[in-house]
Amino acid sequence: MRDTLGGITREHKVQPCPVPFRMEIPGLGGVTCSEIFEVYDRKRITFRGVSGSGNVVVKLFFSKRGARRHWKRSDRGSRVFLQRGVPAPGILFSGYLPAYGFYAIVLEYLEGGDGLDRVMEGTSDPEKRTTCLDTLISAVAKQHSRGIIQKDIHMGNFVMRGGEVFSLDGDLVRGMPGALDRKQSLMHVAWLFANHFDAFGSDVQAWWEAYCRNRGWVVNGNDVGMLSGEILRIRRRNFSKTMGKVFRTWGPYLARKGKGFLSVYDHHSAIVAYDRLLELSLNRPRRGRGDHGEVFREVCADGVRLLVHSSPGYGPGPARGFWSACRIWKYACMLRWLGIRTPVPVALICRGTGVLRYDCSVFFRPVGGEGLCGFFRSGEISREDKGSVAERLAGACATMKTFGLFFSRLVPHEVVVSNGDVEFCGLDAIGRATRADRRWARSLRAFLGECGDVPEMRGVLEEEFQKKGLLPYSPGTGGS
Repeated sequence: MRDTLGGITREHKVQPCPVPFRMEIPGLGGVTCSEIFEVYDRKRITFRGVSGSGNVVVKLFFSKRGARRHWKRSDRGSRVFLQRGVPAPGILFSGYLPAYGFYAIVLEYLEGGDGLDRVMEGTSDPEKRTTCLDTLISAVAKQHSRGIIQKDIHMGNFVMRGGEVFSLDGDLVRGMPGALDRKQSLMHVAWLFANHFDAFGSDVQAWWEAYCRNRGWVVNGNDVGMLSGEILRIRRRNFSKTMGKVFRTWGPYLARKGKGFLSVYDHHSAIVAYDRLLELSLNRPRRGRGDHGEVFREVCADGVRLLVHSSPGYGPGPARGFWSACRIWKYACMLRWLGIRTPVPVALICRGTGVLRYDCSVFFRPVGGEGLCGFFRSGEISREDKGSVAERLAGACATMKTFGLFFSRLVPHEVVVSNGDVEFCGLDAIGRATRADRRWARSLRAFLGECGDVPEMRGVLEEEFQKKGLLPYSPGTGGS
C-alpha cells in the first residue's frame, strides 16, 4: 500500500487515480478512495472516499520519516476548530492503521459546500464578490476572537455551505490561551490580504475596518500604514518563493523532466492538449546556425490560435536558447502573479539537440487589443480614457520596481491596450536587480523618446511616470 501511495504524484490530480483502493477503517468499515483532492509528494495525500454512510474525506500520512508528527499536527489543529466552536468538518476517525503501516484522518464531507476560492473564480458580480469577502473576514475575525491562528490562511481553506463558512486544514493551526490582540491580528490579517492581494489590495483600509467591526474595535490611525508595510514584506517573500517554483509541479502547473528535456504545462489555462503542443514543438521548422535571433509567430492547433516564442539555441553563451526560453516563462508567470497582464503562458518545452544546445518553444494564448501608439492616436477615445491607460501603465511599472524587476528595453509596439488595461509582450527584456531605480529611469527615457511622434502620449505618460516616482520631475512640470 505504501508503494501505491508513493507512486501517486500531483499529475494524478488532473487524471483518475491510477489504482482506486479500499481500506478498512475502524468504526466505518470499508472505505474506497478514488478521487484525489490534494497531493504532497511522498508525504500526504487527501482523497474523497466512499463509505457505507456516504462520502468522506480521507487524509493519509505515509512518509517514511515524520508521518506521526504530520498526523499529530493535523489532528490537533482539526480538534482546535471543533473545541472552540468554529464550524469545521467533524472527525470520524484519527489514528494509526497497523494493517497498512500509516496514519489516517477521516473527516466529514461537506455535501453542497463550495470553496471560497471557487466561488470567487465563478462570479464576476462585484456585489457577490464583496459579500463573499465580507463573509471570509467575519470567519477570520471569529477564529482570532477564539484564540485560533491559521498560518496557512487563504480562500482554499474555507468552504461556504448554506450561508455558513467552515474552516479546513488543521495542519498549520494553533490554539492560543486567549483571543489574539491587535498586533497579532494585524500580522495574520496581513497574510490573508497578501495571499489574495488582487481581491483585498484595492482597499486595504475598508477591509481592515470591516475586520475591526467584527472584533468590536476602533480603528487606530496608524493601523493601515503598519498593515500595508507588512503586506508588502510578505508579498516580497512570497514572490521570491514562487519564483523558485515556476519550473516545478505546483498549483496549476505540471512539470516533466528527462535527459535533455524539460516541459512545464499549465493545465488550467491550456486550451490545447499537451501532446499536441509537444508535437508542434518537435515538428516546427528547423533553422541553421546563422539564425541567432528569437522569433514570435502564430500557429494553429486543432482550430485554436496560439502565439509561440521560439529560440534555435545557437549564438554566444552556453545553452543560450534554453536560458532565454526559461527566463520568458518565469517572468510571464511572475508578472501575472503580481496582477500585471501579459500573454497567458500555456507551456514551456525545451529539448536538447546537442552539447549545450536546445530547441525551445514557449506557447501563449494570442494577444488581442490595440497598440499603445494607435490607442493614443485615435480621435474617438476621450482624454480621460487615455489618462486611465497611462495611469495603469505607470502603476504596473511601479509594481515591478517594488519587486526588483525592470525592463532593459521597453518599446511602445510591445505594449497592447485591451479593455482599458495594458498588456506587456516584451517578456524577453525583463531583468531583476536589487536596486532598479536607475535602470527604470534609463529605460523609460528611451521609451518616451520613441513616443515623440505622438506628443499627447508622451506628455501624459511622462506625467504619470513622475507621479509614481519612476522618473524625476523636470523643471517646469509642476512637480516638487
